[in-house]
Amino acid sequence: MSTNFDTNAADGIEIDSIFSSAVAYGTADDANNQRRNKKYRQVKSLVFVSTAVVAVIFGWTAFSGMNQPNYAVQGNEMMERNLAKSTKAPTVPATAAPVATAAPFAKSTKAPTVPATAAPFAKSTKAPTVPATAAPVAKSGKVHAVRNGDSIQDAIDLAEPGDTIKVWPGSYTEPASPKYGLRITKNDIKLVAKGKPGRVRLLASNVQETGVYAAPDGCEYEDTSCDDVLQGFSIKGFSVEGFPANGIQTRWVDSFKFQNCYSVDNLNNGIHPTLSSNGSIVGCKSHGSLAAGLSVDGSVDVTAFDNEIYNSTTGR
Repeated sequence: MSTNFDTNAADGIEIDSIFSSAVAYGTADDANNQRRNKKYRQVKSLVFVSTAVVAVIFGWTAFSGMNQPNYAVQGNEMMERNLAKSTKAPTVPATAAPVATAAPFAKSTKAPTVPATAAPFAKSTKAPTVPATAAPVAKSGKVHAVRNGDSIQDAIDLAEPGDTIKVWPGSYTEPASPKYGLRITKNDIKLVAKGKPGRVRLLASNVQETGVYAAPDGCEYEDTSCDDVLQGFSIKGFSVEGFPANGIQTRWVDSFKFQNCYSVDNLNNGIHPTLSSNGSIVGCKSHGSLAAGLSVDGSVDVTAFDNEIYNSTTGR
């Protein structure tokens, strides 16, 4: 039988002779030879690979041994250096001297000072002062009688608030005031004519302008303002005649009453409440005025009824 094995002298391995002997004892069948050849090739490849691996491992070990540091030598050198260091005396850092501590403050033996407490205010034994309240204006309620030949203005000047001036029938002229026949400046003065209405006549004297004028003191009929108010005025049964301005007039008066009065030939206005309030005009007669027989101007809450106005330019 012939063999198909290829030998390779470079390998230096006697594998060919070994497998040649094994083949000599086999059968001559070609199939068996083919199987042997295949197995031979496989074994040969395995041996070659194993040889190469061993060679690589050996070469790497040798190379590594050349480059690895000698740890034993290095360990000995390190131990020698540490031993040399340990023979030196340890250096102790200098410690700073402690800072002197101040002695504690000595406690004072003095008693603590307590702030003086102000003595409480002594309660006053005096009764509390109550603000004084203005007393209401006292009304005297007296009656002053004026007879023919006496002065009505003198009685008014003597009267107190709330008094009544009773005048007996007659004709009266009152020359005391150059401007007014009668001037009333006190609160709640009542002028009452005795007898039938019109029997007491007040006549103009010289250049007097208005017959009867009631208003606070200092507030004249030409004024447009006044700081005061007259409280209460009434006139009853008088006949006021021949004054060039007004017959009976109020100004800045609260609560007034004209009753059964006559205004005769007073050239401006006959009965004339102005800038007043809470008044009444009852049963009066007025005639012969060039302006108004009855004129209520700038006043509030004034009633007028049962009055007779004639021979005047207007009668409002």
